[in-house]
Amino acid sequence: MLNNSFSQETKATDIGAQIQFARHTYENHQSVIRQVDGKAAFVLTLLIFLSYTAFSFIKESLAKVSWTGASHRVLGALLIVITVVFLAGLLATLISMQRVVSPRVGRGKFQSGQNLFFSSDIVAYDGRDAYFAALRAAPDDLLLQNLAHQVYEISLITEAKLQCLRHSNRLIVFCICCWTIDMTVCLTLVYLVNR
Repeated sequence: MLNNSFSQETKATDIGAQIQFARHTYENHQSVIRQVDGKAAFVLTLLIFLSYTAFSFIKESLAKVSWTGASHRVLGALLIVITVVFLAGLLATLISMQRVVSPRVGRGKFQSGQNLFFSSDIVAYDGRDAYFAALRAAPDDLLLQNLAHQVYEISLITEAKLQCLRHSNRLIVFCICCWTIDMTVCLTLVYLVNR
């Protein structure tokens, strides 16, 4: 009798520790996702700055090009080519950033009435009281299973966001290089025109 009570108490402690670990893991992934989204916001702000400054300078520089001298034609053509490449890089970076910040949907499905964690399944209950009753009646194993499925889903989301952010980082470096070349060519053109 004492042995049976001990094993049940140990199992309850184990499931409690497992649920606590799963919740901790879930919260860690949420923190990583918030950090990735914050970095994406910074990259988008940087893109807006680069776009505004580049296109303002390019517009002014191209308006001043006389297109008569060989150096003006070469620099003007280089400016147009680099600007097109810069624009392509901006669009690629924006598409990649959209993949970072876009909402994701869980892929896993439980049998009806067993999923207590995903929002689409929670709102499928006949109201708050029905959801509360299902949550109250759920055994610890089902709660742990729901939490484990959510941790797995959020891990997939975290990994997808991190991959898109890594790709975006390479693209933003490319955009900064194009921006630098654009600015150098613009300043050179302005210098040649004002000389």
